[in-house]
Amino acid sequence: MKNFKRAAFSEIARFNRDALKRSGAFLLVPVLLLASCAQQSPANNAAAAAQIGTNTLNVADAAIAGGDPSMALSVSQSILSSDPGNVQALEHEGDAYYALNRCPAAIAAYQLALKRDPTASAAETGQGRCLLKTDPRAAEQAFMRAIQDDPGNANALNDLGIARDLQGNFAGAVDPYQKALLADPSLTAVEVNLGLSLALSGNGPEALQYLGPLATSQQATPKIRQDYAAALVATGRVSEARQVLAVDLPPDQVNRAIEGFTNLIQQSQSVPPPAPPPPTVQRVPAPAPISATPLPQSANIPVALPAPLAAAAPPPSSIVAQIHPISSPTPTPAPTPVQAATGAMASTAVVQLGALNSRNDAHRAWVHLANSSPALFNGRSPQITPVTLGSKTFYRLRVGGFQSKVAAAHFCNELQAAGHRCTPADF
Repeated sequence: MKNFKRAAFSEIARFNRDALKRSGAFLLVPVLLLASCAQQSPANNAAAAAQIGTNTLNVADAAIAGGDPSMALSVSQSILSSDPGNVQALEHEGDAYYALNRCPAAIAAYQLALKRDPTASAAETGQGRCLLKTDPRAAEQAFMRAIQDDPGNANALNDLGIARDLQGNFAGAVDPYQKALLADPSLTAVEVNLGLSLALSGNGPEALQYLGPLATSQQATPKIRQDYAAALVATGRVSEARQVLAVDLPPDQVNRAIEGFTNLIQQSQSVPPPAPPPPTVQRVPAPAPISATPLPQSANIPVALPAPLAAAAPPPSSIVAQIHPISSPTPTPAPTPVQAATGAMASTAVVQLGALNSRNDAHRAWVHLANSSPALFNGRSPQITPVTLGSKTFYRLRVGGFQSKVAAAHFCNELQAAGHRCTPADF
């Protein structure tokens, strides 16, 4: 038992140390506490081993939330080296590969998890995310399986809405977004997605009820303001939409955005949505091989004007409304109908400053940073976004407003020179 305890402490200490050294954010890494024991039965040893695995996977969650999926991959593979059938570790391995934009490897990990447990909802959700860019209809089926196996899976519900948005079925996306909010009312990304889908399906006034408070809050991002502008256009309040867009876009791009929103809204309300997918649910799909460039979160896939703001793949080059994925492993989003319709996108580049345990912790971290480096943070506002990983919710602290990835990287370099941690991000 002494050897067992020593190995457990050594493993957790190593992951905690690596997390603090390698992450570009504040990682609040869980610490494993083992009570002393004189003699333990085999059953107790097994329970202790399971607890070690759970706490180690919490480290993987924190690593992904903090922008270090490579570490999360190492953590999950460490568990799988001694327990290859560990379903949760396989799901975490898939999530880490997904965050690294390696969808073929992610799908392989998810399929192994589903062989062990055909009702593993998180694995089904992961498969769906990898299908979003190339086949949103197949992704829709994967998310429906995930929800069937876990009706309270807020991530899968949000992603189901995203899959329907990507197919132009904005009205059909409303119901899963609403259910995702019932499952977890704290998910701002879902509110944004719901508001945009309501606007594009002819329910502009209701959309404004969701997007208005978000777009005028201190945590509002350019993407949220642009989604709000789309809802204003949907209700005929074009002049107000111009004022909102002018906060982030030059006049020529404001005109393009308004034109794109108008065309998209007219099109979305005149063309019937696609037929629903077949009702048959196969638990363990065998998706066709995916190209090496994956997609999506996800959170937060966004539906953006020209490029996406949701959970899917390659980075966008302009802006507008997006669909926001809510779970952490989210590569850069793929273009959505909204983005394709308007051609002016603001940069999605941001700098991640931390992944905290609560919104209050994130606010305190922001105040500390702003006070310690006022010249760098003058005129900037925080972006605090909840990210759900398994049963744990982290709060990403980020700062945006950069014109390009290069500008974001330059800001991060200056911040690191001032003694702070940060990571440039584009998802």
